[in-house]
Amino acid sequence: MIFCDLDLVFLGQGDGATARAQKIIRRLRGSDSAQLFEVDLDLRPEGRRGELVPTFEGFRRYYESGRAVLWEIQALTRARVVIGDPELSRSLEAFFFETLTSFEWTSQTADEIAAMRARIEEQAGADDLKRGRGGVVDIEFAVQAIQLAHAQRLPRILERNTLEGLRVARQLGVLAPRLHESLLAAYGFLRKIENRLQIVYNLSSSRLPDDAGEQERLARRLGYVAMRQAPAAETMRQELDYHRRLARQAFEQVLATLRAD
Repeated sequence: MIFCDLDLVFLGQGDGATARAQKIIRRLRGSDSAQLFEVDLDLRPEGRRGELVPTFEGFRRYYESGRAVLWEIQALTRARVVIGDPELSRSLEAFFFETLTSFEWTSQTADEIAAMRARIEEQAGADDLKRGRGGVVDIEFAVQAIQLAHAQRLPRILERNTLEGLRVARQLGVLAPRLHESLLAAYGFLRKIENRLQIVYNLSSSRLPDDAGEQERLARRLGYVAMRQAPAAETMRQELDYHRRLARQAFEQVLATLRAD
């Protein structure tokens, strides 16, 4: 059973920092018979080629030198300090803010985000409610693109939570009401199905089951009712397709607007 995915970066210095990090990772991952979390460490500087536990100075130099690519900068919109020395934590939070509010947005940035999204979608498959076409990632990327584009002028837009990001973007006037409504509705619907999948199957899963019977059971658990004309799963799929179209159209319109600004 895997509860969820964790994207982690460890920072530290001195003897034993790497050993302590490895111990934390083992505990988070659990054992073969009782897996807990899927831990991803690729966000550290240089990814899998880099040190498991870089220093804060090394982390900062990596970004200040221009070596960090767009997706690494984009990830900072969601970054938060989980635990650590209070002074270091404050320095890190300040660094995240400084990096994002000094980011230079161009129309090419929008193209890079669209290309990045296309690669994720291609690897995911159609029934992946998170990474597939019109999935949760469309909504998250739309919010993050808005934040990167406007953080210099409107630093208040830097909300880590996707729903709060949508709310503040609408409040600040950088997200049209119609797009806000589409993204909000799609996000709520997709998360509801994703959460139910994880509860039912005890897995960190965002993929619809292939089996028709399992889809029907999932639909009924979500409150859909089989009708004479159609099973519950068909009604669920129709509503799901509708919300995924909303998410994709809104994502594309957000990028089109940011290219033109």
